[in-house]
Amino acid sequence: RTARSLVAVDGGWQPIRITVSYANLGQMPDHDCEAVGDPVKVGSPETRRDVCNPSTLEDDCWYTCTQVDLMTDEKSDLLKEVMSEAVLWFN
Repeated sequence: RTARSLVAVDGGWQPIRITVSYANLGQMPDHDCEAVGDPVKVGSPETRRDVCNPSTLEDDCWYTCTQVDLMTDEKSDLLKEVMSEAVLWFN
């Protein structure tokens, strides 16, 4: 879905486009938590030794999935619903 909004450019307002795609949802094994204990990439870590610190927000590291992180059908549906609502808000 594509929505339109306005952005200030050179003192005037110009339209922008926002595209929401679910194409990669559940399609990226090294980024999706499918099972507890799975290692997944956050960003683009250089090596497997770049392990995420769970107490900080960081990029470019490997994270170990917990039960809370697993993508369920319910979470997937909720994500799609929220993103669709965001698109409608910008229209």
